[in-house]
Amino acid sequence: MVDIPITTADTLPRSLGGDREVKRMKLARSAHWTKMDQAADELKEWARANGYNAVIGVRYLAVPQMSSSPTSFGSAGISTDILCVLYGTAIAW
Repeated sequence: MVDIPITTADTLPRSLGGDREVKRMKLARSAHWTKMDQAADELKEWARANGYNAVIGVRYLAVPQMSSSPTSFGSAGISTDILCVLYGTAIAW
């Protein structure tokens, strides 16, 4: 994860907790999950474990992943799985 400037706002809006000053931000990502709720739980847990108070601006992506495996006849069988990826901005105040 890389620290990047996300916004010019230095305080949280009143709807997110009033006049708390945002001390740090980091782009956060959770990937390679088969269910959206698994990806969301992992993103929340990462933020909590690393001392962030919230993850805002979350974007949900469903990414198709194709794979092939040999069949009993020697030819390749192709399957498609959907992997879930979430991106957001972790903030700490």
